[in-house]
Parts: sequence; structure tokens; C-alpha cells
Amino acid sequence: MGNLRSFFKKVLYAVGANLLSLLVSVLTTLIVPRFLGDAVDQYGYLQVYLFYTSYIGFFHLGWCDGIFLRDGGKRYEDLEKPLYAGQFWLLTLVQLILSSLIAVLGYFLSADADFRFICFAIGINVLVFLPRTMLSYYLQTTNRIREYSSITTVGRTIYGLSILVTVLFLSKSYRHFVVGDILGKTVALLVSAWWCRDILKTKPSPIRKTLGEAKINISVGSKLLVANIASMLVTGIVQWGIQNEWDIVTYGKVSFTLNVSNLLLVFINAVALVLYPTLRRADRESLGGVYQTLRNFLMIPLLGALVAYYPLELILAQWLPQYAESMRYMAILFPMCIYAAKSSLLVNTYLNVYRMEKTTLRVNLTGVAVAALTTAVSVFVFHDLTLAIVSIVVNQMFRCILGEAILSRRVGLPVLRENLYEVALTALFIGVNWFVGGWTGVALYAGGYCVYLLLKNKDLKNLFHSFSALRGNRSEGSHGTDQSNETRD
Repeated sequence: MGNLRSFFKKVLYAVGANLLSLLVSVLTTLIVPRFLGDAVDQYGYLQVYLFYTSYIGFFHLGWCDGIFLRDGGKRYEDLEKPLYAGQFWLLTLVQLILSSLIAVLGYFLSADADFRFICFAIGINVLVFLPRTMLSYYLQTTNRIREYSSITTVGRTIYGLSILVTVLFLSKSYRHFVVGDILGKTVALLVSAWWCRDILKTKPSPIRKTLGEAKINISVGSKLLVANIASMLVTGIVQWGIQNEWDIVTYGKVSFTLNVSNLLLVFINAVALVLYPTLRRADRESLGGVYQTLRNFLMIPLLGALVAYYPLELILAQWLPQYAESMRYMAILFPMCIYAAKSSLLVNTYLNVYRMEKTTLRVNLTGVAVAALTTAVSVFVFHDLTLAIVSIVVNQMFRCILGEAILSRRVGLPVLRENLYEVALTALFIGVNWFVGGWTGVALYAGGYCVYLLLKNKDLKNLFHSFSALRGNRSEGSHGTDQSNETRD
């Protein structure tokens, strides 16, 4: 995989930036609801804002994804800068129009002052976040991870500081946190413009050439875009159902539980953003072995980390007693992050490397269909909140296993046995923590995990040998050069 020292250095940059994102996520998840106290409706409105803004990244219509897929692994200095400048300014113009439409329509179509404010904030997000996204993709695509990470670091620092200022000096209103989030994204846009200033100072390509390139990028990236939207809808449909069928307080409490369960994904996404351009430069013959090693390295520790559920629940219940009742749902939701992590780091990354965007799209659309069915049954037929939350895990599990089953045929690695082990452990975790609970539940799950480790004994030995070889290769790699296989499909 080329220079391993360089790879791990970039992973450290990404993880370092995402450590800060994790800290801000902890502030949002643990400090903000405690500050708002009994004003759970305010936390609910904040979660509605965060829920809808999580989808605005798709308003580029696949434009950025097309650049990412076509140019992944290229060097920054080899980019055709006039063409990239044209892409940026054209995207910014489109988002300015879209931003204005969202703000105006939100004002006239909603009678609720809070939802009007949220729509206006979403419009500003579109104008600020999407141009920054394109510049960030330029850096991520060309593996300039240090610069890419600094954008995240600065933006999240500003947002984190705004949270502290609000908690210390301002009133209990979700609007202060929304303004802080927008301010952080605006500063992050300025930082990304600084790193790509040579592109932005370049005279753009003629409009006809720019439009032609945009058409190709959207054509290529739209499949991945729709696949990513579908991926989010696998959970989002259930959240939407809960928001519509229960009050804002219930939605806020469920969102809090989801946020706690998803904190681990911050680290996983940090590694995933480095992995794709690195694998694009790798020898295709080695991808299967790398997949198996990464899979074991990811899944074995994550399944073990579930042991921490009950101690975490006890701590959170003491810290946020008004959310104590909803924290019980973490017994169901905690395993969700495992399947989301495997999808993000392994399945989706490898499908992109093999340029199987249509497969990703089909898998995620199938997942959405299943999610729509489970939402209809759990929310609208039975009106059962517990069943709705169970369906979130089932939906993630189904999508992940389906995607890996298809990918395994391309990689040439059987995964049926591994998935059966993981499903069994997931069922054991949910069962013992929901029906038994307490330290007894922890002990029962820990016993099941020990059995799993015995069954994985051979894989554990292989993993240990892989890392022993890796340390040797890193020493040798420090004297080597980074080879690239730059292709534009």
C-alpha cells in the first residue's frame, strides 16, 4: 500500500481532528441537554435542526462525489486548476439560488416561528457548507489529509467555543447553538478557501467546458449521492416516523440516545476518509488480504466494547436524570454503531474502490425499502416506540450484511460465518441487557464474547502476525517513496 508511514501519519491527522469533533459531540450530547434542563422541547428543536442539516450535503447532486470517485488518488499539483475553479464558482452560484429558495419557502409555508427559524438556518447552511464541501473534496481526493483535517478542527473549535459561551453566559435557547454551528461552518469555509487559494485565484475554464465537466461529475457521482441519501434514510425514516407520531420531547430523548450510540463513528469516519484514496493507489491483488485484516481489526474490538454499555448508562443516568428513562433504549441501539461502522469503513469504501456505485445504490435502496416497511409496521400500525427503535438496529444490520455479501464475491472472501457470529452476539447483547440488565447482563454478554474470541482464535493469531509484519514494513517504508497509480475513470 505504498508508504505505510505516510498512511498512518495521515490517519493520525484525521483522528486528531476528529478527536476534537468527538469532544464537540460530547458537549452537544451531554452538556447541552444538562444546560437546557427541563426545557426538553428546546433540545428537541436543536435535534430537528441537526437532523435536517445532516441532509444538506446532498444538495450538490453528486457533483462532489463524482470528483471524489474520478480523481481519487491523484496528486493535488496535477489537478487542472482552471477546471476546478470553474466547478467551484458554478456550484456556489447554484447553492446561492437554492439557499434563497429554502429560506423564502420556509418563511411562507410554516406558521411556527421555530420552524421558520430552522428553515432560514438551513438556507444559510446550504450557502456556507456546500462550497466548503467541494473544496474539502479537492483536498481529501488528493490525500492532503493534514489540510483537510485543519478545516474540521477550526470549524468544530468555533462551534465548541460557542457552546461553552452559551452555557456560561446566554439564555436557555436552542437558537444560540444554531448560530454557533453556522459560525463554525463559515470559518471552516474561509480556511478551506485559504488551502485552495491557488485554485480560487486561477481564471476559471470557459463556461461550456465547466458545464461539460459538471455534467460528467454529476452523472458519475449521482449514483453514490443517492446511495448515501438512502444510507442515511435507513435510520432517518424511523426518526421521521417518531418525530411525526410522538411529541418533540420524546423525539429529543430518542435523538439523545442515538447520539450517544453514534459517538464511536467519529473515529471510524476519520480512518475511512484516508483509506479510500490510499486503496485507490494500491495493488488490486492485495485488496482481499487488506480487507480481511481490517475487518478483524474493526469488529473484534467493537464487539468487545459493548461491555461498556451498562457502566456508561449508570454514569449518564446520574448526569442527565431527565433522560434516564430513554437511556434504557441504548440496550437496543448500542450495536447499531457496529454495523454502521463496518458499512462506512469497509463495505462502502471497498465498493467505491471497485467502482461499484450501482451496487451501493441497489443495496441502500433495498435498505430504505426495508426501513419504510419496518417504520410503517412499528410506528403507524402498532404505535410502539420500542419496536421502532428495534427496527433501527435491524435495518442497519440488514443493509450491512447484504452489502458485504455482495462485496465478498468480488473480494473472494467468505463472510457468512463471521456475520452469523456477529448477529448472534448482537442478539445476545440486546436480550441480556433488555430482559436481565445490570451487572448480570454485563457478565452474560462478556461470557458470550469470550466464546466468540475462542472461535476467532485463528483470526486473532493472523491479526497479531499482520501487525508484527506491519511494524517491520513501517521501518522499511520510512526510506521508500510513495508510489501512485493515478487513474481517471
